[in-house]
Amino acid sequence: LSCSSLRSVTKAKALAVHKCLIAALDDVEQQFIGGMEQVVTPGLVAPLDKVSHDICQAAVHAHRLKMEAEYNLADIEQVLTERVSQLPDLRTLDTSPTGPKMEENPLAFLTAAVMGGSSFGLATPLADWLTVQVGRYLDPFIDGEVESSRYHSSSEGLFMSRLKAAWSDPHVSPQESQMRATHGGPDSCPVSPGVALVAYVRHGITKMNTNLGFSLHIPGMGRQPVAIAEQERHALLLGDALVAAIARDFAPGHRNVAKLAITPKLVSELAQTHLRACIYYQNELGNALARANVEGEEARRQERLRIWGFAS
Repeated sequence: LSCSSLRSVTKAKALAVHKCLIAALDDVEQQFIGGMEQVVTPGLVAPLDKVSHDICQAAVHAHRLKMEAEYNLADIEQVLTERVSQLPDLRTLDTSPTGPKMEENPLAFLTAAVMGGSSFGLATPLADWLTVQVGRYLDPFIDGEVESSRYHSSSEGLFMSRLKAAWSDPHVSPQESQMRATHGGPDSCPVSPGVALVAYVRHGITKMNTNLGFSLHIPGMGRQPVAIAEQERHALLLGDALVAAIARDFAPGHRNVAKLAITPKLVSELAQTHLRACIYYQNELGNALARANVEGEEARRQERLRIWGFAS
């Protein structure tokens, strides 16, 4: 959450979840009103029996207003922000105090980038800019927006030339202009070919894994991992395809990360490692959701008992 782009995405998803919870509370409120009305109405005498629905509705809604006041969205966000601030920045975790250096340990540097454990050794604004530029170039090919007959014409020229052109483009926001002035000047792109290659490899692996490492969405189950054999085949094909793309987009002297050659086998191994991590993380989230559902059901059961007077 220390990354501004991730924080904005997380907040947007949290607001969407909050809207779903409010809709669920509306439904549960109506269920409580109906249940209370069935219990209360037979015991009321005229004329109260005619307003039993209004009485039950007022009682349940008052309880909900009290609960919403105790779990205010702004208060929840503040608590979460305080807790997150106490966690270590996972992007900087490594066996060395400052993370792996590309020149000293290129394989560890590349692995940390692919697994989301480093920002290429760059300042965060510059790393975010590089990530955006790589995505703008590769995503149309990965997402199928470029027809196969236009592959070569759309990828004509070297990637470093594209980066330098993007860096010197005058039609950018004031924030990006300030970032350029802070991290290298308006005319000299501070991103080295080795770092650009690492960002290129990372985006190719992570985007292709999220696209092809999981099945289509299944209602109630989400996107499930594809079969093991299909994962292995995907990793092998990705290794060949990504190395071929590097040969087209990078000059011969820029196709290594320091002294580390980018081979199909290396790409395949990194892709399999990253995909396994995504699957493990998905399983952890699924287990947490299952536990939360069980706890929520029990809490709702106890709340119904308290409202209807069967529990204290």
